[in-house]
Amino acid sequence: MANNGKASILKETCFGLSSLSWNSAKTRRVGCKRGHRGIVVAASPSTEAAVIATEPLTKEDLVGHIASGCKPKEKWRIGTEHEKFGFEFGTLRPIKYEQIAALLNGVGKRFDWDKIMEDDHIIGLKQGMQRVALEPGGQFELRGAPVETLQQTCAEINLHLDQVKAVAEEMGIGFLGIGCQPKWKRKDIPMMPKVSLIPLLHHGDWIDVVHKCLQNQLGRLH
Repeated sequence: MANNGKASILKETCFGLSSLSWNSAKTRRVGCKRGHRGIVVAASPSTEAAVIATEPLTKEDLVGHIASGCKPKEKWRIGTEHEKFGFEFGTLRPIKYEQIAALLNGVGKRFDWDKIMEDDHIIGLKQGMQRVALEPGGQFELRGAPVETLQQTCAEINLHLDQVKAVAEEMGIGFLGIGCQPKWKRKDIPMMPKVSLIPLLHHGDWIDVVHKCLQNQLGRLH
């Protein structure tokens, strides 16, 4: 039993399960003395020297590691992200940050949302566990609260759209729910004054993705 326990600990060290998070793990190739093959393991500099392959990893090892992070079924939730492009009714051009700021202020005041500020700029709203956020190209995004059923997330999205439309239509603003904006060029789309988005602007073609694309997704939170 002692040998089995030691082998289990060494296997765990080899796979990096006990000491590594997804963010800190780095893939490194480590030579194994069994046979003459190499295996790819997750290891950080602090544990790399301790990586020793003592026995093969099994499917059960991998499944067990993933399953250990799962929540019990009664705590499963659904979360929604819903993005849309704002445009001016009169010109069909993308709306500027100043218009988005006025829209956020209007929705916040009328429907009791709290402002999210970055320096002097309003960059979003929050209400309970819901957030309204901005993407680099001014995409207007609902980040829904974790809910239990599809009916609840449907009601959440519909309420959000009703609130946004109520303020936006008074401002002469409409929204597009298409996946990619085919007409506007990158230079036509204003950049949002949001510091956390600046690193995304240094990745080549990624600039077009963050400026001109939308995503709507429904995630099951385990």
